[in-house]
Amino acid sequence: MTCPAPVRTMILRATIVAATASVVLGAAGLAAALPTRLPPSASDSAQQVLRGTVSSGSGAASRAVGLAQVVVYASARTGTQVLGRTHTDADGHFSLAIPREVRSRYVTATVDRHRTLVTMLGTTLPGRISVNEMTTVAAAYASAQLARGTMIAGTDLQLESAAGMAANLVSPTSGMPSQVITSPPNANETNTWRELGTLANILAACVRAEPGAAACTRLFALARTTAQPTTWHAVLAIARNPARDVSAIYALGDHAHVFRPYLPAALGPAARSKWTRLDAFTLAVKVNATGRAQDGKEVCPFGGPGNLAFDLRGYAWITNNVVQGTPNSANCIIVLRPDGKPADGRAGAPSSPVQGAGILGQGFGLGFDPRGRL
Repeated sequence: MTCPAPVRTMILRATIVAATASVVLGAAGLAAALPTRLPPSASDSAQQVLRGTVSSGSGAASRAVGLAQVVVYASARTGTQVLGRTHTDADGHFSLAIPREVRSRYVTATVDRHRTLVTMLGTTLPGRISVNEMTTVAAAYASAQLARGTMIAGTDLQLESAAGMAANLVSPTSGMPSQVITSPPNANETNTWRELGTLANILAACVRAEPGAAACTRLFALARTTAQPTTWHAVLAIARNPARDVSAIYALGDHAHVFRPYLPAALGPAARSKWTRLDAFTLAVKVNATGRAQDGKEVCPFGGPGNLAFDLRGYAWITNNVVQGTPNSANCIIVLRPDGKPADGRAGAPSSPVQGAGILGQGFGLGFDPRGRL
């Protein structure tokens, strides 16, 4: 059969839009009588301790956000439930005993009514989490379609997909771009790594400013946020309207270069080349891992993928037409999880790639019947 030229990399383009957790940072407005640390302990097997740090910026430019009110939420289809509340100490640290949950969770922290930061956690809690401007950007872009104010709600599949994509963008543990973003086929092959830094710097300029400062009022005006604007609502609005007021919003990042790398002028809205010019605050996540390997090489690398179909669990089934680098028909179908990683066979899921059953050069179509059969 005549086959199309091999294609190696799939791109999941995220107008990943925001949703969920609002971590509100603030310092000056909270009562001085608040305790500097609340060290809870998990008293029984029904409890677990969540530890974390709320901060602004990264590396040497990082600042602790003390006296921030931290709230942990569990998400569901119909709304959210508060699992626990506490405050950060003077160094931005917090510990909180919360019920063991299998539902998707997110964290909010508050210092004043205009500054809110967010971290999405999903169903599995890391040993320690970070809450900062970078995690807020990731949460916004990953879950914007589920957000209603500071509430994030949706089906289990929607919430799982949002949490997985947020983790693809930024690690909830380090609060910095994830290994997915800092490694090929992303890294310097797209502008996502630097764009995350730019968006985080835009929020940091407001988070670090005095209440009512121009860094905040200008951001809220350009993002066209709600009657009670916050940094969370602002980045959510940018994620939902990525091509609006790009030049003016980009300029706000010049006031706080506390995350690196970021988009320099040569890659900004005024760049000379249309190929590198920033014309919208969209984020792309490229994936090219397909699953099982043999002798250090994948047995079914992407080669001329055709149409794809999604099953009831949100897994993408992708036709793979040719053996990469050859004109020969491929005998495999690639299956990716909702977060873009290869299906690994756990919990009854398929293991990618799928072979056998007469699969050979599948052409450009596959689908599922009403019973979910391929």
